Amino acid sequence: MKRTLGKDYRQAVSQARLLALQLDQQFQSLRQQIDQQEDYVEAFQRYASRALHHPLKPITQVTPALVSGLRALWLSSLEADLAWRREGIDDEEYQELQENIQSDSMVGQRGLITCCRSGLLP
Repeated sequence: MKRTLGKDYRQAVSQARLLALQLDQQFQSLRQQIDQQEDYVEAFQRYASRALHHPLKPITQVTPALVSGLRALWLSSLEADLAWRREGIDDEEYQELQENIQSDSMVGQRGLITCCRSGLLP
């Protein structure tokens, strides 16, 4: 028996305990990884089963002010751009820019109306 453990019995027992501890830690780490993967799978399955009975709501239904907020942001950026350009342009360029902004505004409004009619926005 002494030959299987090596020349020093105490060192062999110490190494065996150290290896047993490392093995337990590796098994524990592996169990945690498996549990985490199972949790992800279960969470997705719960979501998928819920999604069939309760479809997701459009974002505009949750936040109805979103459309008006985005429109106001877009229009305010146009006004800021207009003020910045007005400082460095003459009357003809200013008039041309004003017409472009008005035509872009009409295109944007038509785009919002199209989105509302298609069901993308309320």
